[in-house]
Amino acid sequence: MEIEFTIVGDPVGQGRPRFARRRGYVQTYDPPKSREYKARIAQSFQRAYMGDPLSKPIRLTIKAFFAIPRSYSKSRTRACLEGIEKPTKKPDFDNIAKGVCDALNGLAYQDDKQIVQANVYKAYGPEAKVVVSIEEIEQ
Repeated sequence: MEIEFTIVGDPVGQGRPRFARRRGYVQTYDPPKSREYKARIAQSFQRAYMGDPLSKPIRLTIKAFFAIPRSYSKSRTRACLEGIEKPTKKPDFDNIAKGVCDALNGLAYQDDKQIVQANVYKAYGPEAKVVVSIEEIEQ
C-alpha cells in the first residue's frame, strides 16, 4: 500500500525544543512555527488517508520543493527548474524529515520506529510544497 499527499507552502524544519519552568518543573515544547506546520501536515495526510495507522515496516520519501526567489535572473530560474541549481539553504533536510516523521506518528504509522528506509530531496519548483510518499514494505 502506498499513500501520497502534498503539503502546500514553504517547507519548515523541526525547530529546537523550547523550555519553560512551570510549578518548579522544566517542561519542553515545540516552537509555535513547528507546531503549526505539524498540524498542516496532519491535515494534509488525513485528507489523503482515513484508515488505521500502518503496522508494517515503512519506506518514506519526502520531496521538498522551494519557490524560486523572484530576484533570480531568467537563466538562473531556468537552471533551478531543470535541477541544475539546488537549494542549499535552510531548513536542513534532516530537520524537514524530523518534522514530517513526528507529525505522522500515530496517524500514518503506529510509531516512527517502523520507518526502515527514508529518502529526502530538496529542489526548486514552480511552487513551494512538500510531497510525502509512505509505502508499506512486505517483510
